[in-house]
Amino acid sequence: MAVNNLSNRVFRTVLAIAVASAVAACGGGDGPVTGAGGLGDSGGEPSGNPTGNPSGNPSGNPTDTTAPTASLNIAAGALDKSQSVVIRFSESMAIGTLQLGGDLAANAVPTWSATQSANDTLTLTPSGGSWPFGVALGLSVAASDLAGNAMAKVQTSYQAKLAFGAFPAAGTVFGQQDFSSNDSQQGLANPTVRTLSAPAGNVIFSSTGTVFVADSNNNRIMLYGSTPSATNEAALGFLGQPDGNSNVSGTTRVRYHFPRGLSAGGGRAAITDTANNRVLIYPTLPLDLSVLPDVVVGQSDFTTSSTACGATNFDSPSGSALTEDGKLLVADAAHNRVLIWNQVPITNGAAPDLVLGQKDSSHCGANDDLQDGGNHVAPTARTLNFPSGVWSDGQRVVVLDMLNQRALVWNTFPTSSFQPADLVIGQKTFSARKANDDNQDGAEDASASARTLNFPNGGIAFNGVQLAIADTGNHRVLIWNAFPTANFQPADAVLGHAGFAGKAENDSDGDGNPDTPNGAVFSSPNGLGMHGDKLFVVDNGNHRVLVFSVP
Repeated sequence: MAVNNLSNRVFRTVLAIAVASAVAACGGGDGPVTGAGGLGDSGGEPSGNPTGNPSGNPSGNPTDTTAPTASLNIAAGALDKSQSVVIRFSESMAIGTLQLGGDLAANAVPTWSATQSANDTLTLTPSGGSWPFGVALGLSVAASDLAGNAMAKVQTSYQAKLAFGAFPAAGTVFGQQDFSSNDSQQGLANPTVRTLSAPAGNVIFSSTGTVFVADSNNNRIMLYGSTPSATNEAALGFLGQPDGNSNVSGTTRVRYHFPRGLSAGGGRAAITDTANNRVLIYPTLPLDLSVLPDVVVGQSDFTTSSTACGATNFDSPSGSALTEDGKLLVADAAHNRVLIWNQVPITNGAAPDLVLGQKDSSHCGANDDLQDGGNHVAPTARTLNFPSGVWSDGQRVVVLDMLNQRALVWNTFPTSSFQPADLVIGQKTFSARKANDDNQDGAEDASASARTLNFPNGGIAFNGVQLAIADTGNHRVLIWNAFPTANFQPADAVLGHAGFAGKAENDSDGDGNPDTPNGAVFSSPNGLGMHGDKLFVVDNGNHRVLVFSVP
C-alpha cells in the first residue's frame, strides 16, 4: 500500500511538471496555471488576444463568462450628413466576430480603435463622404469578446438630416425666369408650361422623382421631371387641364377649382380641391390625364359642391393626409375640424370615423369647446379655428390651427372625436392664441421668435426625423431637427430670414421692409415637400417654388 501511494504521488508530480512545461512552450496564458503540486507559470500575454481571434476562448481564462455591452454616441434619429456613428464596447472585442447590418452599415467604412483597451471602439463613417438622404438608415451590431462571449445585438435607425446653413439660398426656382421675378404668370395674360399663379399646398413625389405642384389659380396640377434642376423648367404634364395654356375651372371628375396641395400614401394620392369643397382620391399616383379619381369625399358625387355642416360635406378644405397604413385625414378649414377615416373611403361621400375639433360631425363652430354651435375666441386643447393643414404617419398627427396661431400634436393616433391634443407648438398653453407672442402676455410682439407662429397656412412636412412648418405670416419656414416633445418648443433652423426675429416678406437685408425677391426669401409660403437631400418650398406670394439642396 505504501508503494502504491508513493507511485501515485510521483505520477501526479510528473504530470503537473509536464502540463506546466507545455503551457510555457505555448507562450503561457492570461494568468498562472497551477498544477497538483502547486507548480505554475505566469508567462504569456495578460491582456489576452489583441488580434481579435474569434474562435474559442483565446484568453485561456475559463472564468470570463460576462457578455460585453455596447453604447453609441448617437442612440437614434438625426445625423449630420457626414457625422460618424461611434460604437463603444465595454471591453476588447474579437474583430472577426463583428456582424454589421442595415443600410447605414452598407454605406459606412468601419474602423477599429482603442479607447481603454485594444479594439473596444468601432467608428462608422459615411463611405461617400455623406450619408444618403431621405431614407431610413437602419443599423444592427453584433460581436463577441476575446473570451467568446456574445453581446446582445444592438439595433437602431438613423436618418441624415437636412441642414442648409444660415440664410440659405435656393439653387432652383420654377414658375419664374429667375430668382428676382415674382409676377403671377410671369406677367403673361395666359398660363404656359413654365408659369405659376398662386401655387398652394404641399408637394408630393413619385417613386421616380416626379414632382407634383398645385398651381391653384390656374386650376391645375403641374408635373415636373425628376427633381427639377434647371431654373424656369417646363412642366412635363398637367392634371385638370387639357394643355399647358388652359386654366378653366370646373366641378367634374377631371376639373378642379383652386386645388390646394396633394398627399400620397399607401399607393394612393389625394388632391384637395378647395373651392369645390372636396377631396379627390386616386387609386394610384396620377402621372397623366388617363388616371382619374375613383372616389370623392366631402360631396356625394363629382358634380356637386355643397358646404353644409354635416358628415358628408366640406367647406374650404385646406389639406389632406394619406398614411401608408391606409388612413385619410382632411383639414376641413371653414368647418373648424379635421375629419379622419381609419380606412381610405371606397364610396363617394363616405362619412368619417371620427372628428377632431368637434364632438361630432354636426358641429362646426370655431373654438367651440362648449359645443353650443357658436364661434368662440379662446381655444382649448380640443378646439380648432380654421385648420389649414394636416400631417400624419399613421401613429402621430399634426394639425396647423391657423387662426389660433399654433400647431397641435397628437402623440398617438386619435381614437375618439373631440380628443384633446397632447402638445402645442407656437404657444405655451392651449388657451393662448396670439401671433408671435413669445412672452405670452396676450399681445403680438414686434418680432418673431424660434417658438412663435403667425398664420401657419397649410405647409407641413416630415422626413422621418425633421418636422418642417411653413410659418406663412412670418414669411419663413421653421425646422425642428427632431419631432417636438414639449409645448412651445423652439425650432432649430429657419429659412426665409437671417434669424428667428425676422417676419417681413422678401426681406433680404433684414431691415423689416420688403425687398426685391431673391433665392433666400419668401412671400407667404404655404406648401412644403421633402425629397432626398432637397426641401421644396411653395412660395405662394412670389408665384414660384424654390428648391433648397443640402450643400
